[in-house]
Amino acid sequence: MIPSLPSITKIAYLPCSELSADIAFRCKVGLPVAVYAVTTPVTFCGTPLCDTVSEQENKVRISHTTLTFSTIEELPTAYPIAFVVTTANGRSYLIGTMERPFPVVKIESTTGTPAGESAVNKVTVTFSSAKSLIPCIV
Repeated sequence: MIPSLPSITKIAYLPCSELSADIAFRCKVGLPVAVYAVTTPVTFCGTPLCDTVSEQENKVRISHTTLTFSTIEELPTAYPIAFVVTTANGRSYLIGTMERPFPVVKIESTTGTPAGESAVNKVTVTFSSAKSLIPCIV
């Protein structure tokens, strides 16, 4: 099963340390998850993609989420960050938790071509957890 989010309209980030504890557990038992911390919006270029793959590992269901987007902004790398994505239907999802493992953020900087393409940062966020794409209220 590979669900993909429809048409991402907003991406924002926040430090993982500002999230509530036990978010993945709350989601698994059906409790609503709210993000109370201030998020920093990211201006993205093109079409961002967010895919989730769920698989059985050592008798435990593990979910792997990958978010990819391009931006001209610099993201902080000194501390672990989580991401909140909002889709065209108004639903928000959290990628990351306060506890380890944190999301892995890979940033590839590219230069523009002489034909006029702009220089961008290609960001790939991967997160694996019992629940890696968490519906939330922002």
